[in-house]
Amino acid sequence: MYYDDLFGPGASVELSEFGIERLEPLVRFLTDNPSMSAEMKLMCDITADAVFNRLLTENRLQNLQEYLYRVLPPTVSLTFVNVCGNSNCNSASGQSRLAVVVEEGAK
Repeated sequence: MYYDDLFGPGASVELSEFGIERLEPLVRFLTDNPSMSAEMKLMCDITADAVFNRLLTENRLQNLQEYLYRVLPPTVSLTFVNVCGNSNCNSASGQSRLAVVVEEGAK
């Protein structure tokens, strides 16, 4: 599953209301299937500066993690990956994308 533009405008690190609404089907699915595991891979390419991208993505992942831990059962296994974790993260399309891989059974 892919989700685009879950965060506020520009370099916002906060989940937007639209983003929370977009995540609702995933939250419902994981709540109904508490033994599942999910890997959240976030890519951010808001600017051409690789260091800024890494930090922005890390802060967004932290907010996403806090939100999901708050709304999901503790039995759901979550992994968060900053795809922008290397020095090649420097494209500038102004988009962010979250890829979610859901698997049966905890990791």
